[in-house]
Amino acid sequence: MASNHSSNIEDEAFNGNYNFIPVPSVYDDGARFDNRNAEESKQLRAQHEIMAEEERLRVEEMRLRIEEDRVKTERKNALAELRRRELEEEARKIPVVPPKPPTPPPIAAPTPAPAPNTLNPQVLPETFQKPQQGNDSGGLFGAPNKQMNGNNPQQGNNFLPQTQPPPSLQTSGFSNTRQEPPKESFAKPSTPQQPSSGTWQPSSSSKGSPNSRSEGKQNVPFKKMLGDYRRAIRQTCGQLTGERGANKESLMKIMNLLKETLFKVQSPGIDPSNYMASKPNPVEGAMNNGDQLPSLFIYILNFFSKSIVAQFTTEAGVRPETAGPVGIIAVQIFTTPEFMWRGTSLIDILMAKMRVSIPTVFGIRGSEKTEEGRARIGWQKIRRWRLD
Repeated sequence: MASNHSSNIEDEAFNGNYNFIPVPSVYDDGARFDNRNAEESKQLRAQHEIMAEEERLRVEEMRLRIEEDRVKTERKNALAELRRRELEEEARKIPVVPPKPPTPPPIAAPTPAPAPNTLNPQVLPETFQKPQQGNDSGGLFGAPNKQMNGNNPQQGNNFLPQTQPPPSLQTSGFSNTRQEPPKESFAKPSTPQQPSSGTWQPSSSSKGSPNSRSEGKQNVPFKKMLGDYRRAIRQTCGQLTGERGANKESLMKIMNLLKETLFKVQSPGIDPSNYMASKPNPVEGAMNNGDQLPSLFIYILNFFSKSIVAQFTTEAGVRPETAGPVGIIAVQIFTTPEFMWRGTSLIDILMAKMRVSIPTVFGIRGSEKTEEGRARIGWQKIRRWRLD
């Protein structure tokens, strides 16, 4: 009985009277499958992370290698450019100008000799006697001389001044006696006016005289007058407009300036055929039938042609409507009978200016890649080549 009673107690405890937690069996197939899948997924995730990190490191290494190659290439190019510039500097190196030698101290002027007070030609100063002895055929400036002796006292007295002048700073080449240079007259010679008959007549003073450019370099007032004429022509040509009747005043001003240089202002004569394609023959009844025209007139007409070409280049290229008035003014000037020579217009001067400015219009060709070709087609070199 007792054994039966104890077995019943064990059965009740086993049947749930007590809260026992059942332990799953180790050989449960479902639990084993879930655990295996979780472990595999963790392993796959870890492998993917490792592969991604390796790929990132590989890309970063490749980027660093490319950057190093770029830096090496840039350094190599910089060194090559630096070497090229050094070679260019050595090729165009300007030689150093040696320093100027020191200026020697000025030589003290010798003490002037006392002037003789006698008029006896026997005791003339040595200054007046030595040139006569050293040059029998001519004087100091090539003029013929005569011997001075006691038999010709009148000629010897001509060399002596009436009053003793103060000694000048210039010493003679034959003695230590100082001489005063001859005083020149600074009075401006009177300029004869040309006859206002409409035809230019060359004067005797214009024969053998230099041209307007060389005379302008020597004569300051004449140079100033040339500058005034050029300035007036340039300003008048720059004021030409496309309005009807607005250029009448400019035309009259240019004509008056040219007439003034032709008939009023005295200037040397020059052969106009040097500036024409062919030399015309004299025409009966034509104005200016002579062999020469004033060089000042030719010079101002040449500058007028230059201003016309410049006006075409600067203004007509931007505003084509201004080309008409400029061309009309040029035609009216060159067809004026007073400005012709032997009945022929001097428009060859304008055509020569246009040929220099735009040679391609006259059939001249050249390569733009060489300096000779650029010069042939009218390019101008101002620090760099530019098309005029």
